[in-house]
Amino acid sequence: MHTQKIAITMPTDLVAVIDGISRLKGMSRSGFISAVLKEKIALEKEKQVKNEYDRGFVLQNDLLNDSKLNPVIVAAITSTMKFGELPGSIF
Repeated sequence: MHTQKIAITMPTDLVAVIDGISRLKGMSRSGFISAVLKEKIALEKEKQVKNEYDRGFVLQNDLLNDSKLNPVIVAAITSTMKFGELPGSIF
């Protein structure tokens, strides 16, 4: 893994907390900050995927509701769809 040295500015009390936690975990300050940032980035990616899914579901519902399909059929289709079952789903 390639690394790059950076300089950041943060409040002194935050640095003290980071140092305390990293010491308890037996990690370097850089290692701890990197691990926390990787975790946060993973959560953000997961949130983005969920938002894209939700937006796609809304668009799918809008398309079905705007179609000339019988409303009973549209209700049946949308009420039985589960996560990952939409056409074109990547899950």
